[in-house]
Amino acid sequence: MGKASQLIEQGYEKQFEEVSATNEKNALARFADIRRDNQIDRDNFLAGAGPMPLIGGLTAIAAYLVSKK
Repeated sequence: MGKASQLIEQGYEKQFEEVSATNEKNALARFADIRRDNQIDRDNFLAGAGPMPLIGGLTAIAAYLVSKK
């Protein structure tokens, strides 16, 4: 039994990149690009999401100090 048949039995489906790729090497390279792009997106999101509570807290403190005067 081939590797593709084993994966299909486990519930995997062919992706567009596999169907449209000219060979296995190109399909794997495209999947690597997709994974790298997803990791970059995740890292960028976390980089932006981390400081947001701090910025919100500083804004609240500044608003309190300004309204106190």
